Amino acid sequence: MIAAWSISMLNLVGCIILYILVLMFIQTLIEQYNLKERLSHWLGWLMSISGLEPSMSFLWIVANIVGYAYGAGIIKAARRALFKRSLRARIA
Repeated sequence: MIAAWSISMLNLVGCIILYILVLMFIQTLIEQYNLKERLSHWLGWLMSISGLEPSMSFLWIVANIVGYAYGAGIIKAARRALFKRSLRARIA
């Protein structure tokens, strides 16, 4: 039981590290090619509608990506738990 949990946690930590590395790589590319200014200009109208400064657009994009990923993880975990429960009910 502990071995299965350890393997599960190592898998989870690996996925999180990979996800963070990909986000950091994308952020580095955006900064290297000066895309932050373009994003700020392109999404400026949306930021002003939301009551934010146009310079907040990059942070807004990152927050949405992280939020969607977190929400997807919660949904996936809930589905897995629901599947296990239904599987146990079928066996019993």
